[in-house]
Amino acid sequence: MTSSMRELQQAVQYLNNLPFPRGEHVSDLYADLVEFDGYINGLLQQVLHGKSPNHQLERDPKLRLKLEHACSSESHGARNDAKKLLAYLDVLERTIDIAGQIHW
Repeated sequence: MTSSMRELQQAVQYLNNLPFPRGEHVSDLYADLVEFDGYINGLLQQVLHGKSPNHQLERDPKLRLKLEHACSSESHGARNDAKKLLAYLDVLERTIDIAGQIHW
């Protein structure tokens, strides 16, 4: 196993052990992140099993922008939820970046 693959394996394990944040005050963004997380995790599993993913592992800049915008919401609950979702997205994106360094 290459060092890049080991690093990815550790990153995915960390991500999978990370509690998924709640997003009751930003339910649309929560749903978007749940969907993106599931999609990316499926692709990451392909990479971990030595297969080239059937779709490109890419960040979702629109989701990030929406979450960043929600972080400045006037609603305290929405602001807090968006910050937690954004922190989770940060970890997910770091994992995507690690996977992007692996050459098939």
